[in-house]
Amino acid sequence: MTTADLIAMKQRAAADRGRRRSKALQDQANIALLRGDVPDPDEGW
Repeated sequence: MTTADLIAMKQRAAADRGRRRSKALQDQANIALLRGDVPDPDEGW
């Protein structure tokens, strides 16, 4: 599985209207981390 595959899976999960809002928000945050849009909190910044 590639990073692009994981991002696509997270995007589908986040768009699912039956999914809890908190889970969808976590999926969106994970997508941002996978894309490198935000620093990883464990990176030591």
